[in-house]
Amino acid sequence: MFIDLHLIHETTSPQAFLLLREKNRNVRRPDLTFVTMDHSVLTGIKVRNNIKGIFADKQTEFLIENCKKFGIAVYDLNHPDNDIVHIIESELGLTMPGKTIGRGDSHTSTHGAFGILAFGISLIEITHVLATKPFHKKPKAMNIQIEGSIPQHVTTKYIIFKIIRQIVINDCIGYVVEFTGSSIKKYQCNNK
Repeated sequence: MFIDLHLIHETTSPQAFLLLREKNRNVRRPDLTFVTMDHSVLTGIKVRNNIKGIFADKQTEFLIENCKKFGIAVYDLNHPDNDIVHIIESELGLTMPGKTIGRGDSHTSTHGAFGILAFGISLIEITHVLATKPFHKKPKAMNIQIEGSIPQHVTTKYIIFKIIRQIVINDCIGYVVEFTGSSIKKYQCNNK
């Protein structure tokens, strides 16, 4: 499976770039790699002295150095569009329905809300995607049907919380989960 967009930030990338250097590998598609700083930087404050500590400062420094070496553009602290990656991806039109996205961040899968197949990936997977772009795992499909009436003030978030309480989340690892059923259909029709 090909990854259309690989997202990188400062906390999960240093080790991946180190592995590329050790193996003398290049980044295969720097044009399909989007880099921003948002995990070690205070939200909304874009000046270097607001990075959260010496370790975080080193992470951002390594990210800039690595991106220069491998020819990847960086939305760093001085870039006008730098912000929380899960927001700017959509604002910049990077997240589009039908894409596949990989990122070393557990929140990446939330892009499924945009009709995207998105994965939170491990360090080894980050390195693999940087070097090759294909992603080795094709997920299985799981369908969760939700039937019955939904009280007026209940949102989809509460429905998902209820499901999480009833199933073991580890049972969903490796699956793309689709929610269907009369409740979902009725909810969608009422909220258009």
